[in-house]
Amino acid sequence: MNDFLELYISLMQFVNFKLFKDIGLEYPPPQDNFDIPFFGFNSLNIKQLQEKSQEKKSGEEKEIKEKVTDQVNLESKEWQKISKNEEAEKKLKNLFKGLIFYISREVPLEIFETVIGSCGGLYGDSTENSAFQEDDKRITHYIVDRPLAGLNIKPNKEYIQPQWIFDCLNKKTLLPVSNYSPGKKLPPHLSPYYEVNEKGEYVYEIENEEDMKDEEKEDKNKEVELTKEDKELREMMLSNNKKKLLQKIREEALKKKKTKVKVNKTVNKKEDNSDKDKIKEKNKKNKEKEKEDNKNE
Repeated sequence: MNDFLELYISLMQFVNFKLFKDIGLEYPPPQDNFDIPFFGFNSLNIKQLQEKSQEKKSGEEKEIKEKVTDQVNLESKEWQKISKNEEAEKKLKNLFKGLIFYISREVPLEIFETVIGSCGGLYGDSTENSAFQEDDKRITHYIVDRPLAGLNIKPNKEYIQPQWIFDCLNKKTLLPVSNYSPGKKLPPHLSPYYEVNEKGEYVYEIENEEDMKDEEKEDKNKEVELTKEDKELREMMLSNNKKKLLQKIREEALKKKKTKVKVNKTVNKKEDNSDKDKIKEKNKKNKEKEKEDNKNE
């Protein structure tokens, strides 16, 4: 195991060294910046590095296409599918191009900076090395996660809740910001892996809340029945502590079941005895009545 880890660490060091060198950075990065997101690079620095990397990548791709043009049928479905995927990827990488976001202090920085930067946008935040300060006139969108009443609204600026970023990414297009204004009830947010169509593409649209409620009811009604093998496999993958806890739960459930059975037996026995007593009493009365009838005769 140690040999594998050493090999893996060495491999990752070579990969990182190549990636850093391709965009003109030193590897390893300065230790002073280890705890700073993106090693202290702001969105403008990252944008420049992305453009530099893209130029090199475009040159390499162009050389590859020139080499394979004579060997590949450009009219084939496979090649058209590759070209279509490349166009979709290019479009997604420029989803936020031309937009500048300010990420408010209550919003997690790293995840939003990653998404915005990966989709061609620029951003600012409350850190010292931010490329854009809060009052920068170039900012187009403010990402906030607090009530509208507590905001200092600037004219001609869009104020959005964080979900807008992820929904745009999942939908692969810019959605209307009016549905995501601060304090407004947000539309349903679904994971990009929640539902796919026959082509493997993410299905985002939900007609209305009633349809969603109906779908939730259907999902609840469709309970997945695990086979015995599935259950055994799941139990095997549990940790020892969880296995002990599961065993304890089962033992307690078994005890409760046994207690319930005993109670039911006792109740049934009492009911049987009560029925027997009633029958005896009835028979006794019948006999007494017969005797009286006989005397009267």
